[in-house]
Amino acid sequence: MSSLRELARPSIGHHDLMLASPGKLFSARGWIFELKYDGYRCLVTKCGDAVRLESKNGRDMSSLFPELVDEIGPIRDDFVADCELVILDDQGCPQWDRLQRRSVLRHTHRIQQAAAEDPACVFAFDLLWLNGADFRARPLLQRKQALKGTLPGNRRIRYTGHLESSADLWRLAVQMDLEGIVAKDVSSIYTAGPSTHWLKIEADGVAERKR
Repeated sequence: MSSLRELARPSIGHHDLMLASPGKLFSARGWIFELKYDGYRCLVTKCGDAVRLESKNGRDMSSLFPELVDEIGPIRDDFVADCELVILDDQGCPQWDRLQRRSVLRHTHRIQQAAAEDPACVFAFDLLWLNGADFRARPLLQRKQALKGTLPGNRRIRYTGHLESSADLWRLAVQMDLEGIVAKDVSSIYTAGPSTHWLKIEADGVAERKR
C-alpha cells in the first residue's frame, strides 16, 4: 500500500514553469526585483526521501549534482521550489563555463570528484508546493515568505531575496557581471508559460556569453 507521502507526491514538472517576458529597466509600486543568476533553471522537488533536480527542458540533473541532493534530502518539509542552479567563484559570482563542464560529466567517480572540488548551489526564488498544499494560486510575496521559512539557509541552498527598487540591484548585477534582474508583480499567482507579470531585464552581452 502506498504511503501518505507517496499519495501526496506533487505532479508538477518542467512544463509548469513560469517564464519571464523581456522588459526594460523600471521601478513601480507593486513590483519587486531579484537578481538574475547565470545558471540552469531548476525545479527542485523534495518528497520524503526522494529529491529531484529537473531542468527547464525536463532533464533529471539529480545524479550530476549529488552535493545538492545531499543537502536537500534532510530538509524537514516536502516542497517544490523554482530555483537557479549555479556554481560560484570566491567572490560569489556565477561561473557559466564551470557549470557547463560539470553538466557533461557521465562517470560516477568524476561526478563525485567534481562535487567535492567544484560544488554547485541553488538560489530558490519561488514556492509551488509545500507539504501537500499547492501554493501556485497564492500571491507572490506569500509564496516567497513560505519558501524562506522552509529552506535551511545554508551555503548550498539559498533563498533569493528582493528589493522594491530596481536601481541599486541593477548596479549590483552589472558590477557582478550577472545576467541582469527580474521584475515581478507582487500580487501575481504562479502560472505556466510566458507571463508579463515577470519581466527579465538582461545586461548587455548575456546572449553572447552563453553561446
